[in-house]
Order: sequence, then structure tokens, then C-alpha cells
Amino acid sequence: MTLDQGLLGLVRALPVGWRFAKVHPRRRELPEQVVVAAGRAAVVTSFASFDGSARFAVVSARDTLETLAVHLHGVRGE
Repeated sequence: MTLDQGLLGLVRALPVGWRFAKVHPRRRELPEQVVVAAGRAAVVTSFASFDGSARFAVVSARDTLETLAVHLHGVRGE
């Protein structure tokens, strides 16, 4: 398993990931982005509903996989 595959699983396992999957069973993974967040190397893992009306993104520290931020856009019930 690669780091990216493990991170994807961790993001999906977050409560927000479960809720997003329940509300948006048809979804897609968006391209990973490497960023700097809070002065640390980080990676953004994002998903969008199939129709693109809702998205969620998780910013994780690249070295520890710690969740640094969660961003929701157009997510019903949040």
C-alpha cells in the first residue's frame, strides 16, 4: 500500500467521509494537491458528488497524516 492509498482510506474513514458517502453515494475522488498548511508540508484529499454540487476536502500533514483541516462545500445536512 502506498502513502496515498493509506491516506485515502483514512480520509474516507473520518466521520465527515462517512456522512458524505451516505448523502452522496455517487462521488468521485479529485486530484490530490500538495500544499503548505500551518507551515507544514500537507496534502489535500478531496471528493465531489458525481454532479459536482457538493465537495469535501481534508488537509493532512504529509509526515504524520494528522488532519489539519476539513472543508465542506454544498454538503446537505452539515
